[in-house]
Amino acid sequence: MVMASAQLLVSLHHGFRNKPAAERFGLINDSSPWIPAELDALALIDHISAGKAWIACKLAAASSKREEDLAGDWNLIVLDVDGDMPLEQFWANPFVARHCLFSYTTPSHQKVTEKNPEALDRFRAIFHCGSTLSGIELHRQLYALLIERSGLVLKDNCGDKPERLWYGYDQAEIRTGDGTPLSWDLIEDAKDAAANEEAAEAQRAHERAHAGPTDDKDIERAAYLLRHVLKPSGLIGDGTDGYESYWIRVLNAAASAGALLFEPFMEWSSKGGHHKDEARRLQRGKRWDRAGRRSGVAALFAMAKEQLGPNWTQALPAELRPSSGTQPPQIIYSHRPATETDPPRPFDASKFRPPGLRIPDPDENTHIPDAVTAQDLKAIAEDRRIFSAPRPKDAEPKSDKDKPESQELSIDEQLNRLYHLRAHGLIQDGDELIAAPQEKIDSLDRAMLSDLLEHKGYVNSPGEVERDLLSLFRREHGMVRNSHQDCARKTLDGKAGPKVRWLVDNFIMAGREHIIHAKAGAGKTVLACHLARAITGDPTLTSFLDSGFLNGASRWKRDRVIFIATDMGEGAEENTNTYLDRLHMAGLPFLEQVEWWLQDAESGKPPWTLSLHHITRLIQYLEGMQHQGTPVAAVIIDSMKAVCPEHMQVGNQAFKAYLDLIADICSRFGTSLIWIHHTSGDGSRAQGIQRISEGAGAVFRLEKQKDSRQILLSVEKIRGGAKSRDLLIDPFAVDGLTFSYPQDADQGDAPDPVFQEEDRRKTAVLDVLRRDYSRFRLDHPELHADKHSLHYLGLSKTQIQDAIDGAPCSEKQLRNLLADLADGPLIEKKGHGKATTYRLRLDGIGPQLSTGDIFTDLGP
Repeated sequence: MVMASAQLLVSLHHGFRNKPAAERFGLINDSSPWIPAELDALALIDHISAGKAWIACKLAAASSKREEDLAGDWNLIVLDVDGDMPLEQFWANPFVARHCLFSYTTPSHQKVTEKNPEALDRFRAIFHCGSTLSGIELHRQLYALLIERSGLVLKDNCGDKPERLWYGYDQAEIRTGDGTPLSWDLIEDAKDAAANEEAAEAQRAHERAHAGPTDDKDIERAAYLLRHVLKPSGLIGDGTDGYESYWIRVLNAAASAGALLFEPFMEWSSKGGHHKDEARRLQRGKRWDRAGRRSGVAALFAMAKEQLGPNWTQALPAELRPSSGTQPPQIIYSHRPATETDPPRPFDASKFRPPGLRIPDPDENTHIPDAVTAQDLKAIAEDRRIFSAPRPKDAEPKSDKDKPESQELSIDEQLNRLYHLRAHGLIQDGDELIAAPQEKIDSLDRAMLSDLLEHKGYVNSPGEVERDLLSLFRREHGMVRNSHQDCARKTLDGKAGPKVRWLVDNFIMAGREHIIHAKAGAGKTVLACHLARAITGDPTLTSFLDSGFLNGASRWKRDRVIFIATDMGEGAEENTNTYLDRLHMAGLPFLEQVEWWLQDAESGKPPWTLSLHHITRLIQYLEGMQHQGTPVAAVIIDSMKAVCPEHMQVGNQAFKAYLDLIADICSRFGTSLIWIHHTSGDGSRAQGIQRISEGAGAVFRLEKQKDSRQILLSVEKIRGGAKSRDLLIDPFAVDGLTFSYPQDADQGDAPDPVFQEEDRRKTAVLDVLRRDYSRFRLDHPELHADKHSLHYLGLSKTQIQDAIDGAPCSEKQLRNLLADLADGPLIEKKGHGKATTYRLRLDGIGPQLSTGDIFTDLGP
């Protein structure tokens, strides 16, 4: 990815924080100038994540205004996706995945307001051009070509202006792509289109200058309407501003007459309270010339008729009224009617190059820029293959050799091939299914999915593909859900039915789905280990949830448990053993009944995820154990976020469909399903859509208690449970997990040793960050303190772990510590993914970390 190398040409504003109210825009905009800058993508992400505004071009000079004539060089294209498609569908587009630098959600993302009645995905996507470009028309043409070649459909084209203001968002969700610069041929096509458009505009301007109106009085009538008759914008009907519709209509109509109606229009516009800068932009830029391309003065007459009625001409002076029996002409003042399309552009042999017609071979003696390599040409060909124009129905391939294989297959055949690849790792070889080469599975998957998304039955809807793949899985394993015509019909007598069978009394139900959610570091995995021990029936465990669950060896059931520890990462085995040792479980007999599904880095086996292949493995294992007479009592999955595939997002509908499938599989074998999940940002509920929690039989929330090793267990929902009191749990007790009710907890205990150990680790992390920041200050004495936040990146998690002295911790412990610290006032998290770093919160060092304390480590 071109995150750290490419220098992006932008202009930054430090006064805005998220999108302000309209009445405060002018005050905030004037509080700070727009500063031209060159920075890498990570720095731009930091600027956006701080809620600050930016422009995707380098202004000619620092200015408090954003004017078209100040727009200088640029090398970015920004797409504003305002509810046009889900974020997941956008990133499933192969062109986007290859070329998009990053995307970030806006404040209106997934929010319902009066203006946006639907909870749609709203975000912006940034593409890098790879070279420095200039020109308003070139930017507009490249923007249009990018949308065309990518196959996207956008209703809002505000991104075609390089000087467009983009607000940041301090809670934005950032997604990054490969960031491959746009190909040279796309940019060359845009340059050709821009040159042709500028030539055509010059011709239109010439025709307007030398072609007068059909009636000399039309211009006088239009000028009079603007000065004395037409209502100003803001006084139309509903009292709204009217800028987006009425003001634009008047502008387009008046501009069709060129300079003849400029002054009358400006007089009319000033009555509506529009800022004087609007007039200056019209005078100094080309907007006035562009505005008159598709309208005419007759549109002003139509607006007068809308406001005054059929006798609107009576508002004109007698000398301007049409003579008896005539009406003002109903044609527009233009060299071409609005309904007529643009004529074909003249052929220019020196410039014309049909886009997408043919990719030159690198070995041919053709004119190709020196920087273009054979690899670039292959990438261009791939872009065009994916999003080439559909073949007309009456145009058949010349031969079978010319006809792509995907076009020979029906949509059902393509879907079945993708299903066999994902579920069983098989590909079609003639009439047989054979094992696919491991190294080619990913590339085959992408190619098959791309072909399906081009089909009219899916129309770039990866969520629909996932839904149909799951239907095939259910059909193969006899799990087809009944339709509404086949729903069960029963008459109830009001008598209590069979009681719930508990694996752990009043906590874990047999054959049901459970969710335990908490913030990072609150003890989700710790409690999951205790649950695995309790479900096996270990008689050494103390009572749980005050139910007297275990009363001697007679309850030693030896039930089996599958613990899918995907959240443990590459060091899963070591991390899991560390957990068990800290919980005093190492070597206990119950571990023989627990099977751990971990990532094996040495053998190259990936972690278990929500893929059809891994789900097939799960259903085969459950079926095999039941056949042996040792059924699995529970499946614990840690965590819901960790098993989410890269092409899905936790909480969306496609992800929920996979959760329902896992729940149905476990229910089929009478197996309890326990999801370990994360709490939403505000801590009020589990992450994701509400349906995730609604489908579960029980939902529990964990909260870590301050300055204590205890965690608070809250019951949000439990179907069939008799108790719902909150409990304080001590997961580190030597004799097993113990509990107490909050009101019975003794607040006067001595400091907890486990908490003290964690506190030492936090102190060690802060010491590492202090020392690193001290070195940065000493190495860069020329930088003022106000500039440190722009230049100091901090340390990665690996660098911090290597530098910790005296309080070593595992990778997961460090991750939880950093997540906990980043939520507080001391440190902040920068960047995303592998580029994530941590540093002291430079804007709020305050009394807790004074500047004097920071620099005592290294001295002068």
